[in-house]
Amino acid sequence: MKPAPKILFVGGALVAIALGGVVLWDQRPWKGTWGIDTGAYAVTVIVTGPDEKPLERKVTLYRLDPDLVPEGTAATDAQGRCRFSLDKKGRYYASLEEGRARCDAPVVELTDETPEAQTRIALGALTLTGRVSIPGRDEKREGVEGWQKALIVHLCFCSADAGGATGRAEHAGYVDSSGAFRIPDLAPGDYVLEIRSKFHRERIRIDRDAEHFIRLPASRIEGRVVSQGKRESLLDALVAVQPVRFEDGVFDFTRGALYEDRTADENGAFVFTGFPAGRYRIVATGGGWARQIREVVLAPPDFAARVDFELPTGAFLNISVADPQGRPLSQPNFLMEGIQWGYAGSNAGFSGGAHDLIAHARGHTVEVRHAVPLQAGGEEEMSKVAFVLKPHVPVQVRFVDAEESPVAGVRCRVEVGGVDIQPFMDRASLGGGRFVSSDADGIVPVWGLAEGAYPLKAEKEGFAPLSATLTVDPRSPLVAFEMSRLH
Repeated sequence: MKPAPKILFVGGALVAIALGGVVLWDQRPWKGTWGIDTGAYAVTVIVTGPDEKPLERKVTLYRLDPDLVPEGTAATDAQGRCRFSLDKKGRYYASLEEGRARCDAPVVELTDETPEAQTRIALGALTLTGRVSIPGRDEKREGVEGWQKALIVHLCFCSADAGGATGRAEHAGYVDSSGAFRIPDLAPGDYVLEIRSKFHRERIRIDRDAEHFIRLPASRIEGRVVSQGKRESLLDALVAVQPVRFEDGVFDFTRGALYEDRTADENGAFVFTGFPAGRYRIVATGGGWARQIREVVLAPPDFAARVDFELPTGAFLNISVADPQGRPLSQPNFLMEGIQWGYAGSNAGFSGGAHDLIAHARGHTVEVRHAVPLQAGGEEEMSKVAFVLKPHVPVQVRFVDAEESPVAGVRCRVEVGGVDIQPFMDRASLGGGRFVSSDADGIVPVWGLAEGAYPLKAEKEGFAPLSATLTVDPRSPLVAFEMSRLH
């Protein structure tokens, strides 16, 4: 069986390579104040309280391009409004911060066709406090300092009928050194609670000020990273963990990437704890050394695994991605299972041999190249690959039942050249995770396709799996498929 291509995200653009890996993206907001540019684009932010009363709050605007870039900080006026004038189009979101808590508005996109956008943050009066613990970690830190500081508890208001997050603002609270967290300004309702770096997800109901205690599993993944041959400890080697399959089969989180990463210590050793039972992919990399990937299973009785790495000398790769006029292309950063990303220009850390490469840039087509040779060695052995991508044809896929009613929560895959293009879809509107799911209207936007026919697969509990052909035609921007209920 041909191995699934793995992906490298390059330069502003996205390229995949058959090695595996994860996105390493720090989603923590920048803290500070910047001036606000003036330009042809604008975002208006409205902040209201429990009774839709305007609130005066300090708002920071961030741009996703592809990393998190602070664009400015401003205070809302007496009407609860502030306006950011900008000189770049792209995807933006507004954030309110209070101590170790924050509230992020839904992402908006500015284009030449829609140069202005408005986003609203509606705050409630309730507060959720709590504590996160990992058995065996509260009393004994096992050499890993401040593990709680890397944890963020996310709360996303969810829709009972669709079973997933809505387009409302997302709340978050940073976990302090004692494991405690506090999330204010919540409205009553059902929420999805997530600790994404620990792959923890649950549904909770908030009707009043409440406490919620989260006890993560007493699992453990440990190992060591050394160089091949001399077996020297690789100080500061980066090790990342990504789920392959959870025991309960749940993968799709509300927003954000599914990974946790850590730097090896002076002996090349690393330890991860607090993951649920399941199968995990472990990726180790270091400057100039080839990445290696292992898989482990956390299962009874001990929920523990050890995995050691010997990294060989890596291959260098130089990638350029441009449009037909030769202009460099850009694309926001996101992840897919079994994929590692890089950036335009020189990239190191790949194993020698033939690899599948995939390139994509926002608003343009996906291009797949199979068996591209890479030569292990120094920069003088660098391989060079150039991609030229055309504008794509955006299309929306809608899933309905026999009565033509929308079916929410359908998990959808579309393939190009044998590659699932889920990672090239819009992260902001679709969220992160293993699959892309249809919204309350049964719709999944699909990006990166040229005019033509593509294999499509869809599944949802209670319905028969669907295998069909998606025909992309600029004259038909919405394509419907019927899901058959199981009796």
